[in-house]
Amino acid sequence: MNESAKWVESNYQKVFERNRMPLFNIMISFLYDKNQDSYDFFTKIKSANIIFGSLLLLMLWFYFRQKVHPLIGLNLFLSFSFSFCVFKSAFAQVENIHHIVFFIVFAYMVLSIKKTSYQLAVTLGCVTAICYLLKASVLLMFAIYIFISLTKICFINQKKHIFLQLLISVSIFLLILSPYLLYNYQNYGITFYNFNSHYVMWRESWEESVFRMSEYTSGLENSDWPSNLPIGPIQYLNHHGFAHALERITDGLKLFIQTFQYNSHGFNQFIIIWTILTSFFVSMKFTLILSYLKKFPFLFLFVILNHVAYFLFICWYMRIDSGIRFISVLFLPYLFSLTLVNHIVMRDIITNKQSKRYYLFFSVLVLILIFNLNHAQDVICNLSINENGGR
Repeated sequence: MNESAKWVESNYQKVFERNRMPLFNIMISFLYDKNQDSYDFFTKIKSANIIFGSLLLLMLWFYFRQKVHPLIGLNLFLSFSFSFCVFKSAFAQVENIHHIVFFIVFAYMVLSIKKTSYQLAVTLGCVTAICYLLKASVLLMFAIYIFISLTKICFINQKKHIFLQLLISVSIFLLILSPYLLYNYQNYGITFYNFNSHYVMWRESWEESVFRMSEYTSGLENSDWPSNLPIGPIQYLNHHGFAHALERITDGLKLFIQTFQYNSHGFNQFIIIWTILTSFFVSMKFTLILSYLKKFPFLFLFVILNHVAYFLFICWYMRIDSGIRFISVLFLPYLFSLTLVNHIVMRDIITNKQSKRYYLFFSVLVLILIFNLNHAQDVICNLSINENGGR
């Protein structure tokens, strides 16, 4: 909220505190009125966030209806809407919008790896740039997509078309971001600069990361980084060693399990249920899944690498912030990946007229979701009573 006010007061001429990406603050800055108090501004932001997030959710619903069986799509839509989005609706935060846009990027990357299309390449470059301006973490997924595309070029005959598709996506991405990246380079000497990824994530705790945060975020252009503090993976390994890095990931895994078990607003049960049931159905139709794996090896490789990379990133960041917002970014891409596998199996089951058990499973999930709706209503009521909630 304070950042949005600063954008308006500077006439959008200066990028402020660099531990935040600018797009969401710019969006909500149009709601700012210097004559209103902070609570009224918070209420307007929350209402606009709910409306815009609902429109994006509606887009997701139509997308799920096109790509998977309606009953599976309904479960996926309800799982995401009422085990994550509904709980974030009481806050003026970017997570609801970012997680949906992040999934859209993931879906377009999956489509682009599956088939070559220049139109897809343009769209992918655009949505990836938008997602980056919301949160910088999408760069990891984009790097994996580039790696998979370059690997695909080495094994597929359509080398020229795949390379052009990748070139278009990267070019559009850089073109949209060029003013922002140029500003970064002129002021910080680094194009893809972000305070969190460049500085905070290499600290050992939240207390350490905020120790000098006010100093750097208030006058970062004129500040030098302390020479004894690592600010990247190479410097971190040189400073702490590889064994310490593994220990940090292990500790992060323990914190992840605790957070996932006790502080996940109920979406953990859907991840567990979908994982177990998908494993069961895959064991029933292993030969069928294996045939798809052979048909689309790069697609499977991208999905697996992406989930593993972000899971390790989550474990790494747990020492700094063990909240659910880093876990929840994988919720929709992970469930959608399982959904595609379920869709493959379900098509085969329906073809063989053996669909009763499958329909029973997803009907049970709907009942669980209805129970979650009642729980969500109680939580939202409690949040609404608390006037300071989400500020």
